[in-house]
Amino acid sequence: MPATADPHEPAEPTEPADATDPCAAHQERDRRVAADQQDRSGPPSLPLRVVVVVVGLEALLLVAVALFLLGEVVLADAADAVAATVTVAVALLFGGFLGVCARALWHRQRWARGPVVCWQLLQLLTAATTSFSHRWWVPALLVTASLVVGVGLLLPRVTAETTASADPPVL
Repeated sequence: MPATADPHEPAEPTEPADATDPCAAHQERDRRVAADQQDRSGPPSLPLRVVVVVVGLEALLLVAVALFLLGEVVLADAADAVAATVTVAVALLFGGFLGVCARALWHRQRWARGPVVCWQLLQLLTAATTSFSHRWWVPALLVTASLVVGVGLLLPRVTAETTASADPPVL
């Protein structure tokens, strides 16, 4: 009875790998993915760490505002309990999602950049509309945070760090 080759073991190549060989292309992609994962094993770069810290602080601030408003609804007599409850729900939802995005950015996941940039633009517009209030420092902090995160995410180093080298093209 002739010995059969084990299907789980790679066959020995009889000819050198051709550039058009799909197996060679997959092996090269696997090597790039492994190298990319080794590069990502350490802590993120300083600009990405700054972005993650600011986004994390924004998430915590949203949750704190939601808890404050929830206390107003439960313990005190809120002027409009329904509006305050909806604001609590929205702030908790956005704060939680920003927290998830901050964690994803720490792990260098590309998908988190879009929602974070969108949030920064919304925050920037909100700060611009409230900049004429007597508490000028609140919009100033919001604008500063939006600019730090927005510029930080657009830095070439951060963009390269949050984009895997082996990502397949979208189209």
